[in-house]
Amino acid sequence: MTSRTCWGSSFGFGVAGVQWNVLHAAGIFAVGFGVAWAAGVWATARMLARPPRRGYGWALAKGRASNPMEMEPPRAYETWSVRSRGVDLPVWDVRGDVAGGETLVLTPGWSDSRVTMLGRVGVLARVCGRVVVWDPPGHGEAGGRCELGAREWEDLLAIAERADEDGRGVLLYGYSMGAGISLAAASRGRDGLVKGVIAEAPYRRPDTPARNVLHRSGLPWRLTLPVALGLSGVRAGVGWRWRGFDRGALAGEAHRRGIGVLVLVGEEDGVCPPAESSAVAMAGMGKLVVIPGAGHADLWDDAWRAGACLEAVREVVAAWAGGAKEGPPGAH
Repeated sequence: MTSRTCWGSSFGFGVAGVQWNVLHAAGIFAVGFGVAWAAGVWATARMLARPPRRGYGWALAKGRASNPMEMEPPRAYETWSVRSRGVDLPVWDVRGDVAGGETLVLTPGWSDSRVTMLGRVGVLARVCGRVVVWDPPGHGEAGGRCELGAREWEDLLAIAERADEDGRGVLLYGYSMGAGISLAAASRGRDGLVKGVIAEAPYRRPDTPARNVLHRSGLPWRLTLPVALGLSGVRAGVGWRWRGFDRGALAGEAHRRGIGVLVLVGEEDGVCPPAESSAVAMAGMGKLVVIPGAGHADLWDDAWRAGACLEAVREVVAAWAGGAKEGPPGAH
């Protein structure tokens, strides 16, 4: 009887020990998973807010022009800056080929800068009087922190106001994140400041390019990106759901204000899908130009593609300079 009791007690203690070990292991796993998840959220949010700096050093390493005078052909330019939201934003004011022509303000995309935009500057200057290109906060040589387009439209408006020397208004050109910044600025600026917006590879919501970039890089995003973006939105003052960010709605508001919209996108863009660019163009009652065979970052790298983009830009610049706006959207 005593031996049975001891055996039963030992068995009971054994089962309890196994259960405790399982719970202990599960607890360790949960803690480890939580730490890894929190670290992933922090790393993702930090990466979004601190994009790679591509300035003079980047150009030197790539053997590329680092300022407009180093382009072929060289372009005369002036350097000035605007202080916006406590940050000094450096600007190149590049002379174009059209005397008395339109002023175009060029806004880079995420991780880009004045330097990486020089290829576009050289081509766009052919159809404008001036091309003004700047470094947004957290990019190039500008201080501050990237806010993924949530607040940079305020900085762009400060640049545009300074560039509008003759009071005739300016044109805005933005690439990727810069396209959304340009649409936001056009929809919220004073009447008469912006005549038209050229949006290259725009997207509607902030998660679209972030998700696609992380996915293409083989990095995890499903459990970390939504929280990282939510925290970034709260920090930028637009809230967890990024209120007022929808670039389609902003394009629609720009159209209601009489501002023309041209959308350029690569047919094979895997970062900002053509479907999203099409939705932005349709909302803004603008013109959609899809460049065959092009991706997200190579619309201006090939002579034929650059020529197609320039022809579309030339057409709307002429129309907007005369006060006419683009008609219903159509793919070309």
